[in-house]
Amino acid sequence: MADNPESNRKIVERLINEVFNNHNLSNLDEYMRDDYIQHSPFVPQGKANFIEFFEMLFKAIPDYQHTILKMVAEGDIVMVYHTTNGHIRAMNY
Repeated sequence: MADNPESNRKIVERLINEVFNNHNLSNLDEYMRDDYIQHSPFVPQGKANFIEFFEMLFKAIPDYQHTILKMVAEGDIVMVYHTTNGHIRAMNY
């Protein structure tokens, strides 16, 4: 990310809408490197593991959505305050 707060905010907003709201993982090269560092203890490290985790999550919660309540961008840091909603469906294994 460049040191342009408004540009960085728009990138993060696009990522949230494309990945978490539209469940489209096909353009992740645009947003993250292969050695992506995940800060959630529930998602393994790296882009490949991110994809695997969210493919599984989107199948289990087909209406999974993020609603952005507030975004703050300063330099190369973007903070997002959001809610996450969705209903778990039964999975057949």
